[in-house]
Amino acid sequence: MAKFQLVGSQWRTYQGNLYQRGLYEIPEPYDAKFNVSVVNIEENGSTGDNNERIPYVLPPGIKRDYDNTSPILRQQNEQSLLLAVRELRDRDARAVYKSLTTDLINYKRFKMFFHAEEYDTPLEDDEVTAFVRLGTDFEDNYYEIELPLKVTRKGGPYTPRDIWPEENEINIALDDLYKLKARRNQLGINTDLPFMDTVGIYRLTVKGRPELQTVQTIMIGIRNPESDDAQPKGVIVWANEMRVTDFNNSAGWAANAYLNAKLADFMVLTASTRYTSFNFGGIQQRIAQMTREETFEYDVSANVALDKFLPSNSGIKIPMYFSYENMKITPKFDPLDPDIPLKASLQAIDDPDKRKNYKKITQERMERRAVNFTNVRKEKTKEGAKKHIYDIENISLTYAYADARQSNVNTESYVLKSHRGAIAYNYSPQGGLVEPFKNSKGMKSKYLQLIKDFNFSVLPSNISFRADLYRRFARTQLRNSDLTTTGIRPTYEKFFTFNRIYNVRWALTKSLSFDYNARANTIVDEPFGDLDTQEKKDVMWDNLKKFGRMKNFDQNMSFTYRVPLNKFPVTDWINADLRYSVGYSWNAGAWSEIDSLNLQKALGNIVQNNREMGVNGKVDFVKLYNKWKFLREINTPPRRSSRSRSRVRPGATQKKDTTETKKREMKGLKGFARFLMMVRSVNATYNVREGTMLPGYARTPYLFGMDKSWSAPGWDFIFGSQDPAVRDRASQNGWLVLDTLLSTPFTQMRSYDLNLKALLEPFKGFRINFDARKSATGNFMDVFRVDADISGEGGDYFSMNTSRTGSYSITINTMGTSFVKDFADN
Repeated sequence: MAKFQLVGSQWRTYQGNLYQRGLYEIPEPYDAKFNVSVVNIEENGSTGDNNERIPYVLPPGIKRDYDNTSPILRQQNEQSLLLAVRELRDRDARAVYKSLTTDLINYKRFKMFFHAEEYDTPLEDDEVTAFVRLGTDFEDNYYEIELPLKVTRKGGPYTPRDIWPEENEINIALDDLYKLKARRNQLGINTDLPFMDTVGIYRLTVKGRPELQTVQTIMIGIRNPESDDAQPKGVIVWANEMRVTDFNNSAGWAANAYLNAKLADFMVLTASTRYTSFNFGGIQQRIAQMTREETFEYDVSANVALDKFLPSNSGIKIPMYFSYENMKITPKFDPLDPDIPLKASLQAIDDPDKRKNYKKITQERMERRAVNFTNVRKEKTKEGAKKHIYDIENISLTYAYADARQSNVNTESYVLKSHRGAIAYNYSPQGGLVEPFKNSKGMKSKYLQLIKDFNFSVLPSNISFRADLYRRFARTQLRNSDLTTTGIRPTYEKFFTFNRIYNVRWALTKSLSFDYNARANTIVDEPFGDLDTQEKKDVMWDNLKKFGRMKNFDQNMSFTYRVPLNKFPVTDWINADLRYSVGYSWNAGAWSEIDSLNLQKALGNIVQNNREMGVNGKVDFVKLYNKWKFLREINTPPRRSSRSRSRVRPGATQKKDTTETKKREMKGLKGFARFLMMVRSVNATYNVREGTMLPGYARTPYLFGMDKSWSAPGWDFIFGSQDPAVRDRASQNGWLVLDTLLSTPFTQMRSYDLNLKALLEPFKGFRINFDARKSATGNFMDVFRVDADISGEGGDYFSMNTSRTGSYSITINTMGTSFVKDFADN
């Protein structure tokens, strides 16, 4: 019988060099005939016919598992890793390895069984050793446990202890590995060199900075240690049951406390504190998920009404909010050496000041503070008091300050500070509407309604302004490998903006309204680094006094007008709204503080405008029909009478209804008239949108989008002009940059939309909706820049890469051809 079986091994042969380090001549590569396989109880559990092999038995204390997936109660096979090497030279080794990610920090002991027997050549006890490496790599960062092997002789009979000698079992406390590394660190030995020591029968080695919190490689190997005879060795080794035991089951605890107090109407106070000890976690968490640090944090915050200290009739409102947070995290293990408890690392430092400083460095600390005054204002105390444009009640103030400080083993200090200040002005006057003919008694006629309703407003509906200052400063100072800041410069993150928002709404009449809004975004430039000199502070204040460097400017104006068709009896069945809006925006180009690299002067800025014109109308034909009494009766039929018809007395002669015929004729006439009035309403919308973008613009907006000379880019461009000659005017007046490599195209676009909706109702209960739509877009682009062959001022500008694109869509009526024959026989 033949058995064919594929075995997928998780252990791979290590191809690197494991020759013992030292002042030796490294031998030439050779073949040690290293073989990796498995040995198990089902296939290798007998001694053979002549006791020519050692039988495989279970290691002491190990039991075979039962196969719960089989209907027949049977035990699963149990096997070990087999490593066989022949002619292994002196000081050399062979090994297998396995890649994984595991955490062993919460366990106390490491255990494993080994069996050794001769392989072709005689072998004495302790002539070869087995070793296990745990670490993050194979050669530079690892722990190694090595023990000499006792050889099991052939001949039997055998007991489990004969095959698995107790002297061949690894049973070592992981603390011995940690102590070895701690002793090496205390002696100041170079971590690149292997550091060795003997603990009992084990020879322990540490190299680099391995961490049992993140074990990524495990290696099992056979070594022929240095000996007097220097002869090659052959051996067969079984390795089985690698495991860790005695996990840390110390209990952790945590506590939370909260406080919420309301002190009358003056303050609302909230406070909380939290503590979490080492090894705390939920019952659903695994050992590796338990906390490995001690955390203590607390915070307090309050909302305070400071105006309660002022007289109640002052009308002043001063809401204040402040908060304070503090957190300290003390790790259980040294973050620079995660295998070593922090307590042990501190005990190894003799100097009390250095010990205290090292503990502070390894702790993570965080502190936050914040205070703000939001919407500080004065309210009117007199009921019905008149509003004025100069009232202090129109102004509100806001100020907020926050900072955060943080440090840990990698960061010496992280400081974040933010300041925010705002002033807002809002004025909404009451009244101001003038109606000179409202009470005129001589204008009672409907045809004079337009004149009688004539009105205008002398005051805007609303005026508002807001200015926001926001400064964010962050400074990060990292540590070097010596836990100092020598040689490492701090990094800075700065953000200082000054934004302004303007809004004006004015209902010029009841039918005509005007809206204006603008937004300016500026950046206040600061010198590099901390503002630690008066010169740097003066530079920042000078830039702030100039309101910053303009980054973006956006402006929009819109007019909405309702055509007074409803003021005339002849046209009151028609409604129409007109809308006209224009927009202007300026966007800064790339900028550099170095004049020789000032990209803003080279590439320029981008200005663009847009305008939109639209009309929205509705024709209410029902209202038109109802102007005639006869048609109004058809559209509004009378209600049915609830009275019952009078009964005819018995014996009385019933007269012939002579009006019956007339009613039938009238009903037919009304039905025909109702059919002619099938068009009930028509809605129409027409919009036109246009826009122009001009790149390479060299000027900066001052007021209303114009520069300080009040000439560029021109009032016509500000108010939405789409004249393509604006680029020629800009080039002639020197408004454009002299960049011969400008690639952003001059762009113009135009689009329109037409929508028509009609409602038809030939008879009651049957409605037909007709929709008609038409839209089109068009784009024009070309690159407009200075000719590269002509340099200097007054260089000629030319256009290149001109292109036009567009799209068009329209609805069509297919009813006229839906029933036409395609062919004579179809």
